[in-house]
Amino acid sequence: MAAAGDGEWQVLKFQPWNSAPDVSFWQQLALLKLNTFQLNDQAQVRERTSLDFKNLDKTAVLRDAGVKILDLVLADGSSAINSIDHLNAFVLVTFADLKKHSFLYWFGFPALSPPTAFTYRAPPTPVSSVLSLQEQVHTLRGLLKLRQVSSTNAVVVANFAPFFVVERLVGGASVDDCVRVLDVQAWRAVEHNADGVVETLFGFVDPCPLKTNPGWPLRNFLALLTALPSEKVDPSRPLKIISFREHVHQFTEVPDDFEWKNSLVFEVKNDHAFMANGRTRQSVRAVGWEANVRGKMGPRMMELGGILDPIRLAETSVDLNLKLMRWRQLPSLDLELIAQTKCLLLGAGTLGCYTARSLLSWGFRNITFVDNSTVSHSNPVRQPLFEFQDVGKPKGEC
Repeated sequence: MAAAGDGEWQVLKFQPWNSAPDVSFWQQLALLKLNTFQLNDQAQVRERTSLDFKNLDKTAVLRDAGVKILDLVLADGSSAINSIDHLNAFVLVTFADLKKHSFLYWFGFPALSPPTAFTYRAPPTPVSSVLSLQEQVHTLRGLLKLRQVSSTNAVVVANFAPFFVVERLVGGASVDDCVRVLDVQAWRAVEHNADGVVETLFGFVDPCPLKTNPGWPLRNFLALLTALPSEKVDPSRPLKIISFREHVHQFTEVPDDFEWKNSLVFEVKNDHAFMANGRTRQSVRAVGWEANVRGKMGPRMMELGGILDPIRLAETSVDLNLKLMRWRQLPSLDLELIAQTKCLLLGAGTLGCYTARSLLSWGFRNITFVDNSTVSHSNPVRQPLFEFQDVGKPKGEC
């Protein structure tokens, strides 16, 4: 097949991630905050007040996440510090105002900065100019085999490995076994047989639709590749990166004539090792905070009050104060037991009405009144269970 074109070497720029959390995510976060996290502000990371959110050292948060990625990048291939999927890790700092049902949040997608900017041969080339049709088909079949499948019910739990290795084998398109597709972690850890390998390409699932740029996941993948020893990656040759963009998640079998129409190949220079020139771990920076809706560095706001079901919103608000009080003053308070307790009040007069209101404020939900009288004109102003429209009616019906 034809090689990549002799284009001009340019600085490689990456399309950042764009977060789009679903409403159900915030609802679940609110439940976790109320019932699980409570006052604990460790490890998640959430903040208890908007001032805490503002004063949080965001640089340290991203740096700590970057350290974990750097551990993965520099680790011995035989060690399993983290899954290779951790190259796509993200952080989320939130402040949940549960009374207003609003969430202040800031996503970060940590990416390790290289010693010098990556450069690539522009423009990128279509996969069809690098891999034959048969190689494309067999590569996709290999990717399908790398999918994670549940051992209990044989259901696919992940579509594709986010990063993979494609080895072109001797014989090219003339034999069925023209390519070998490997998981990056397995390829990195094991001294597999490289005999008959004509060329090695590195691929990643690319969310970016741009024809000239790859997506953000490639940043950390390039950091890992350029940190590998020369026995694994030849530093004298550019890296050929497959930007996989095909929408084929529904496939169980790949047709023999399936052609990749959206994917690209980026040829990236590999002349600077990631930790070259005595670079220390402490000098490796992590970047990746997401810009807000105005395009500036800052958090975003999600307002849920206007879109939640009014009845559910009222129920949540009633329980909120009890749960907040339980955090600090009554940690042993069993709100579920209270909600299931049945109460019987003899009389629905002034004392009975205010007793019922007090019980409701403490979370009791099952209250039965026994009262055979009718509502008089003076009752509604002193008995909050009744309105003026109820005057003359039996209290048991109101």
